[in-house]
Amino acid sequence: MTGVREFEAAESSGEIGCSRPFRLGRWRVDPQVRELSDGENHRRLSPRAMGILSLLVEADGGVVRRDDLLEAIWPDVVVGEESVTTAVSELRRALGDKRGDGARLIDTVQKTGYRLTVRALPDTPEPLATFTDDPAGFEAYLMVLDARNLRWAGDLQAIEEAARLCDEARRLAPGFAPAHAHFAATASFVHFYGGEAILPDAEAAAETAVRLRPDLSLSHATQGFALYAAGRHMEARRAFGRAILCCPNDFDTHSFARYAFFGMGDWRAAASLAERASEIQPDDFVCLSMAARAAEATGDCRRATALALRAAMRAQAHLKLQPDNPRTRPVLACLHAMLGDVDKAERYLDAPVEPGTANSYFGTLALVRLGAFKTALDRLEDFAHRGWRHANFLANEPLLAPLRQDRRFGKLLKAMAA
Repeated sequence: MTGVREFEAAESSGEIGCSRPFRLGRWRVDPQVRELSDGENHRRLSPRAMGILSLLVEADGGVVRRDDLLEAIWPDVVVGEESVTTAVSELRRALGDKRGDGARLIDTVQKTGYRLTVRALPDTPEPLATFTDDPAGFEAYLMVLDARNLRWAGDLQAIEEAARLCDEARRLAPGFAPAHAHFAATASFVHFYGGEAILPDAEAAAETAVRLRPDLSLSHATQGFALYAAGRHMEARRAFGRAILCCPNDFDTHSFARYAFFGMGDWRAAASLAERASEIQPDDFVCLSMAARAAEATGDCRRATALALRAAMRAQAHLKLQPDNPRTRPVLACLHAMLGDVDKAERYLDAPVEPGTANSYFGTLALVRLGAFKTALDRLEDFAHRGWRHANFLANEPLLAPLRQDRRFGKLLKAMAA
């Protein structure tokens, strides 16, 4: 049968598998080293099990007879069919292909042999690799880029438009994992900022991204973010761990993670993750400002001051390049308030800012630091009235600590958690 000679040559030379890495369900399979990986689990196959998997993949859904497997995998050895059964069992264990878990990857065709129930797909290390010749796929990629920029604008209308773009992108290119991943993250932000409750859609999209690209850091990071938004914090931590293992140098991964860990009240992790994000993207000042706040919460005031100074310098440079950016001035107001420079903080607070946005939130933090508690509470109540669902985040915000004993603050947190 086709491929038998190649397998025999590979086996005799000490190498099993001549093909390139491919994907089977959630698994990335590297035949050269006989390894399976889903981003979290890494397993190695015996030469016999890898040989059987290679032949099943080559059959492309067709049935591979037991006799053909025996002839191909044990060409010079007299063995019984139980050897095939044992190797297939090993393969199923490695794939997590358990009876009762829904459709199995390897189907037994009674008295005949085996076949795969899903098609193996070529591995695509780069997100666009399978879309270079697909106009719809490329358009989906452009939509995701636009959505990514909109998402960080900080106002609900922009975030909802970003979610719409991501949703359209995943309809255009259902196999493009970044479209599902960015939809998951953006839908979570819609939830936080009081938009339509689409959190189940966010979780489902994240699961799809992980299934399509378990090797992609963004898939696991956005799953972690969606799980955090749903209040499933332990699962979120594990997902972020998988994301960082996939790629320790991805800005989006660290940015989503620092946001979630900050909201969980894990200031030590939030400070480190936010600082790492700012190292990956040297012009970032938003993550760096969070690193400063989180470091202050841990009691490391020296580190907090150094981080706040660095963030202020970056924000100032950004302001010169983009004077109309609505986020820069509120962040500068917050940073200078932290640094004790009241005049500069008040000057940046004078800049107009749209109510109910993330940009307004930075100004609110500055107001608290400057002692304007009533004005700050008025703003926070406005956030609650607009439907913000940021109760955990606000409850763990270090700069809001002076308000925690105020009854108004307690009431608005309850409203946001409802």
